[in-house]
Amino acid sequence: MRNLLYSIFACTVAALLSACTAVVPKESTSIDSLPQIYPDYTNVTIPVNIAPLNFKIESNGDKFVVKATYGDKERVFGADSEGIVKISSKTWKEMTNLANGESIRYDIYAKQGEKWVKYNTFRQTVVSDSIDNFLTYRLIEPLYKNVGHMGIYQYNTETSQEKAIFDYRKNQISRDYDHTYCMNCHTSQRSNPANRMFYVRGKKGGMMLTYNGETKLVNTKCGDMKYSTAYASWHPTLPLIACTSENVRQSFPSNDNKKIYQFDRYGDIMLYDVEKNEVTALYKTPNRTEGLLTWSPDGEYLYYCYTDSAITEPSTATKQRYNIARVKFNAKDKSIGESELLVNATSVDSSAASPKVNIDGKHMMFRMGKYGMYMQTNKTADIYMMNLDTRKYYALDSLNSTQADHFHDFSSTGRWIVFESKKEDGNYAKVYFSYFDKDGVAHKPFAIPHENPLWDKELMKSYNCTEFCTAANDKAPKDYHKIIEDEPLKQASYGSPIDTSSINGTSGASQVNGVAGASVVSPKKK
Repeated sequence: MRNLLYSIFACTVAALLSACTAVVPKESTSIDSLPQIYPDYTNVTIPVNIAPLNFKIESNGDKFVVKATYGDKERVFGADSEGIVKISSKTWKEMTNLANGESIRYDIYAKQGEKWVKYNTFRQTVVSDSIDNFLTYRLIEPLYKNVGHMGIYQYNTETSQEKAIFDYRKNQISRDYDHTYCMNCHTSQRSNPANRMFYVRGKKGGMMLTYNGETKLVNTKCGDMKYSTAYASWHPTLPLIACTSENVRQSFPSNDNKKIYQFDRYGDIMLYDVEKNEVTALYKTPNRTEGLLTWSPDGEYLYYCYTDSAITEPSTATKQRYNIARVKFNAKDKSIGESELLVNATSVDSSAASPKVNIDGKHMMFRMGKYGMYMQTNKTADIYMMNLDTRKYYALDSLNSTQADHFHDFSSTGRWIVFESKKEDGNYAKVYFSYFDKDGVAHKPFAIPHENPLWDKELMKSYNCTEFCTAANDKAPKDYHKIIEDEPLKQASYGSPIDTSSINGTSGASQVNGVAGASVVSPKKK
């Protein structure tokens, strides 16, 4: 043990000395190309409060020296034997603060044989628009039948530290598969992020709800609801959660490489009143399926996607197409007005889903592909933006790839986008940030930083349902496990449903109207 500790100490000291004693070579030959680094942090725009962007140099070389210039200062870093460059939090804060409003400029030198070469300079533009302090996401293994190791986690964007909110490892609690827990659909309230919820699936499953400091598990299936609530969105200021009542199914095709399709056989929109513990139906449409939804920042509109495509068997899942609409919401009596079609994706033989509205109320982000609502395994899935004033929408080409690009969210200031993409290997979804400037331009994305820059490359899990949050979760996994194991499941009551006597069975609360002059842009073909 003593020898092991000594070895670790010696390696640590050697690495520190290497970084401290690194010097820029006096002579070098310029190479007209950027260095290859992982993650690709070259020529990106970053927030002043982001965690250190450590990276691995993958260009050819026996030894590397990195010179960083910022403001009127510069620092020289040495890479370790694997080509990894790590910057301490203290140094990084100095760099970003002095470069705020300008750029950090990097020059990388590589020793190749007896000669040194220098690659083209790259920059990281630092902006004062801070990013939200936290992300929440689910990490999942590629399993479809039984839960392996699954959890919902919180990531600190300033320190890159991750901690579990609620996790489950198979046989952690019970060897009985009936007791395995799946959890998903985590979200918090924008105006009061201490109010949050997520779903626990399986035996004694329900909505794990934290409101005004109290946490309880609620069964939201009540009245004549066919299915329990699923995907949810907190009203920005009121104790209301809009939810879908879903019947989600999976298909496992044997004739292509998508591995799995998710699709809905049924979907309605419900409203859960947290203080009254009451569920009210907003949409009950037997011939139409409503899906993923969100509130406008002022809480006056509810945005959602819907489809008229009936799924009769799993083989028809790729024919399911969704449009995006919004409906006016009256908080006084929980009534909704006439719905308004925003994205008529079916008119261009495509499917649009997952609307997210920026804090400015002028931009709606969504994903669009050839079919479906979930699109995690859909290579045609791309991220789009609509200007809600002009109703024109466009693909965010700087974000999109030839793989599935999906699960997007705006930061609380509206200046940052987080999204997931499988562009790296086509199998595992990774997290990326992009600066969304005041002109509506999404800048080159950069990967979520970690102390070990190879962390996500070696992580055999996918990020899922990534969302910004401005406050830390103050509970530990054991607190939630105790509620599940020891406390009785609370039953929600069924409130007075909307008067469905005058509602069209297909369209819902009212006829869905197209918007005159709406601009329809065909999605990219892949």
